Amino acid sequence: MPAGAIPYQTKPGIGRPRSGVGGRGSSGVLYCAQGNPGPGTSGLFYMPTGRPPINLLSNYYGRDFNSVYDVVQHPDDGSLWFTDPCIGFEQDFRKRPQMPCHVYRFHPDTGDLRVVADGLNRPAGICFGPDAATVYVTDADALYNNGGGSILGSNSGADTRRAATIYAFDVLRRGGSDFLTNKRVFAYALRGTPLGIRCDAAGNVYAGCADGVEVWNAGGVLLGVIEVPAGVSSFCLSHDGEMFLCSEQQLWWVHLKQTMESAPRWGAAPVPMTVDPDDNFI
Repeated sequence: MPAGAIPYQTKPGIGRPRSGVGGRGSSGVLYCAQGNPGPGTSGLFYMPTGRPPINLLSNYYGRDFNSVYDVVQHPDDGSLWFTDPCIGFEQDFRKRPQMPCHVYRFHPDTGDLRVVADGLNRPAGICFGPDAATVYVTDADALYNNGGGSILGSNSGADTRRAATIYAFDVLRRGGSDFLTNKRVFAYALRGTPLGIRCDAAGNVYAGCADGVEVWNAGGVLLGVIEVPAGVSSFCLSHDGEMFLCSEQQLWWVHLKQTMESAPRWGAAPVPMTVDPDDNFI
């Protein structure tokens, strides 16, 4: 090292950041990281305002997550619910999975981490209904069946014989903990594969698909499609009928005629600012 040089070591960034949650008045943003070939790179990261990201969670009791894809926070108890498909391995940026494709629940205050849903092929998007009594999960199995397909599940990248399903679960409390029960088909995508999913305050369910954003009411009746030429992978519902849609290399803004409010995705007990940035929960 040259005389007078000052050594400086940078911290690695977040590997392939994906969905995140934050809210008006919150002190940071919670993100998913799909990871890279290195160990401990996929998980949940919290980025406080003006500070480096904090690794909250990167493994299931010693076994690395696959490619954490989407996360939502329970509006009451602050627990984090997230999906972990195996798309990183199939798209050649993660090593062979050490875990099945699960849906998890993690509570930052207690460190309690558990599997709340299995038997899904490639769980992707996740959201709560407006009363937090229902959880919706998209299964993107058709999209990633052969690996390396289009992010939106176009006809050339999707296997239409496999799942492109939105499942609904009931949230059941037993012994002070929440469980998912009564798995059922809520809806099936019209085109491609459902990825991101959101629910508004009226209980309507929105899913990003190959034709745009498909919308159903709480009873699973199709209300319509917000058509976007290249389809939609991720999106958010804002307030006063605003939506922001991610479509390949484009960002779309949509304003609905009917006023719409998003169901909560950031709970009343946000991830605390007091987390030690040099410490991981697990």
